[in-house]
Amino acid sequence: MPRVPKAQVEAELERIAEIIRGYPEGIARTSISLEYSKRFQKRIASRTLQRRLEQLVIRADAIPH
Repeated sequence: MPRVPKAQVEAELERIAEIIRGYPEGIARTSISLEYSKRFQKRIASRTLQRRLEQLVIRADAIPH
């Protein structure tokens, strides 16, 4: 499978982060997937979403609190 361009990954990360920011009380992964499809008219595969969420967590850990 070909590698996804970095710009596409960054766009997906920003879209997912935008969705999460809208739910300060938390949101389930399946709900993020549904919201992503609704907002951006594009399905995100479950495994892709899982990888993107992992990347967001790693980035958050790298930011000093």
